[in-house]
Amino acid sequence: MESVDAAIRAAIEDYIRTGWSLILPPGAIVLLGAVAQLEARQRIGEFHAAQPMAMQEGALAATAWEPLSDEDRADEATMALRRKHEAVTWRIAGQVQVLPPKTQGDVVDLMLRLGLIQRIGDGDSARWTVVRPLPRPQVAILPEKDCESRQHEV
Repeated sequence: MESVDAAIRAAIEDYIRTGWSLILPPGAIVLLGAVAQLEARQRIGEFHAAQPMAMQEGALAATAWEPLSDEDRADEATMALRRKHEAVTWRIAGQVQVLPPKTQGDVVDLMLRLGLIQRIGDGDSARWTVVRPLPRPQVAILPEKDCESRQHEV
């Protein structure tokens, strides 16, 4: 049986390798790690029981996007990158007919809808799993006018 650390590491490496870190809010990687931990430990129950979630302030109610400092807001390059990242997230959320995520809970819902994680059952009897292999995202990274209608697979 795979160790918990190895299971989390494998899930996170796959997440980064497939390009999801360029599409979903940065906190999604913590959520994926939490699911991998619950799965590896064969824990049944609420998502917030995973250690990565317990260590995160606000857990699922936390904002989906990290707050920006005044210094970051003043930096045009940082703001342009942040707006582009948010736009890609919004676009992929629209592809699966969900609203753009505002909280970590919304990110979980988006990850479920995108087929990155699965929840079997509800409440205290819920089992969480990481979908393997993770699907590759298909989303236009640049607006159509900038990429001349090309679709990029990340």
